[in-house]
Amino acid sequence: MEFQERRNVVNLCVKLRSMVTELADCIRIRSVARSHVRDCDSGTVRNFLEDDRHGVGRVGPSIQGHWRNKECDLMSWRESNTRTRSNIKAVCEIERTRSNIKAAEMRLVTAMKMKEAARAAEAVAIAEIKDVTRRRRTRKMLQEEIPEKIEETAQEIKSNRRTIEEGLETVNSAKMKAGEEETQWQWSERRRRSSSYKGKYKNRRETVLMDENGLDMMMNGDGTASSVTVLKPATSIGQILSRKVLLADESAMMMNGRVSLGQIL
Repeated sequence: MEFQERRNVVNLCVKLRSMVTELADCIRIRSVARSHVRDCDSGTVRNFLEDDRHGVGRVGPSIQGHWRNKECDLMSWRESNTRTRSNIKAVCEIERTRSNIKAAEMRLVTAMKMKEAARAAEAVAIAEIKDVTRRRRTRKMLQEEIPEKIEETAQEIKSNRRTIEEGLETVNSAKMKAGEEETQWQWSERRRRSSSYKGKYKNRRETVLMDENGLDMMMNGDGTASSVTVLKPATSIGQILSRKVLLADESAMMMNGRVSLGQIL
């Protein structure tokens, strides 16, 4: 592209040089014609008139030939001048056409850039539209899925609550059974101890009684009562504490009847 432009510029310079040469030739011819016309006006025409006045016509053909030559020179100069003007006009038209072509190329480049920018803006707009559409679809899907998930969660909570309630009922029943069994065991243990204690002293005639103040009384054979010290089996601190804990649990079970979820956790 640059080589072609340089070649065109060189051709244009050559044409301009030839046109300048033609203009110089035309100017030179014009100056020569003017000088010849002046010479004719000053010398030849005067001689022609004098010869014509005296009746001498021998100079006429030479003057006519000279004028014909001058007319030919003038015609050739006019033609060359016309050609030069036409060439100058052609060169101007060529330059104007080139400038128009360059302007058109610049407009074409600008239009291509604007087209690319429009395509980029269109792509961005399409991407934004797709993003907005995807968000709307996601929002709709979430709006449809959230109530379903809430219902599923509520059902799971209900089923878990039922399972927990059933477990609590099972635990309460098991605790109640364990408490009843423990109470029965305690009563049986007490009965066993009391029966073993009575078996030790059944051969004696005295009967152990409790007076109003809680003292152990012995009834003698003659009907009189005397206070005696009864030796009880020794109990450890651990047994006393375990009995207290069992009594506290039994009283709490009798007061509440059921065990709450917070107590189990």
